[in-house]
Amino acid sequence: FFFTQFGPTPTASGPRMAPFLTRKRLLSCATLVYLRVFAASQATCPPNVQQSFLWETKSLQPCEKGETNLFEEDPYSGAVLHACGVLNHSSLPNTCTDVRLWSMAADEAGGSLYLTTSLGGIHRASLTVQDPARNLEAFLAGFVIVQIEGFNLGETREAVSSLKINGVECTSLKYYNSSRLDCVVGNPVALSKPITGASVEVAVRGAGSFQGAIEESMARTRLVGGDQKPLVYAVATKDKGFRPTAVAIRPGKSPPKLLKGEALGEAPSKATWAPPKATWTTPVPSSSWPQEPFETGGASGDDSGRLYWWNRASRRVQSCRLDGSDLVEHSFSEELERVGDLEMASSGDV
Repeated sequence: FFFTQFGPTPTASGPRMAPFLTRKRLLSCATLVYLRVFAASQATCPPNVQQSFLWETKSLQPCEKGETNLFEEDPYSGAVLHACGVLNHSSLPNTCTDVRLWSMAADEAGGSLYLTTSLGGIHRASLTVQDPARNLEAFLAGFVIVQIEGFNLGETREAVSSLKINGVECTSLKYYNSSRLDCVVGNPVALSKPITGASVEVAVRGAGSFQGAIEESMARTRLVGGDQKPLVYAVATKDKGFRPTAVAIRPGKSPPKLLKGEALGEAPSKATWAPPKATWTTPVPSSSWPQEPFETGGASGDDSGRLYWWNRASRRVQSCRLDGSDLVEHSFSEELERVGDLEMASSGDV
């Protein structure tokens, strides 16, 4: 089936009422998919929901007979704009109980449908399970970097046998040295409660495991005393927000599988990526966020496929494998202000 989306065209003075139309072909054959999206309740709404400042906020007043009702999204607040001609226009009241479908992309090989809504995060639905009460699950709930500092954290990446955040195995681990590890967390369970020093558990081959965090002075004392177990003394998080909208999929050659053992969460080497396509600006390297050149062909030998999305909060294109691992943020020499849609071409370009 097809998904149709309208969106505004921003200008220097604000958005123009000139909607663009995009169509995504999701499946090559007709398939009926049942979805049930659970909206937030008024009890969970934030106290001050942002309203549009472009036009006066009014309840919906349909246009006179013979006039066309025009609806458009305010890209700044997310509110719905309504117009009857040039002079008669207003913005509708914004509430967190409204649910809007931003975008969706289908993985035919894996039998899954990935979608973004105004509820936040990325959800995944099954194309084979026909029970609407259990075919929708939270796939990604954020893009949070957990920075871990300590001692005896492994002499190599392969030496780190396990890193758990709130009991969930890290599948996007960046190794710096034996004193610094980073984990990019998007798992909804791991992000369901605050991440503190007590949330971290590290295991190193031949050295044992350590859970929680202790004072740096105590960690140094134990290190000087000959303690060879991993020791954690600092845990910090970096979060630029997570408001994914447009999504696209690079299909895999086989259904995604959960990574196990040493390969768990290991990001593809930069050497396995081809140079960026000429249609994209040169990526800007960054030391604080895990980034790769924006090459949609993916790493050589990676047949699990990849999901790309535009994060409105951080204004970056991000991606992960279709099993939720290897979270990466893509950077460009020119900052993207707003991405309305993503499409995967037959050539493999986004």
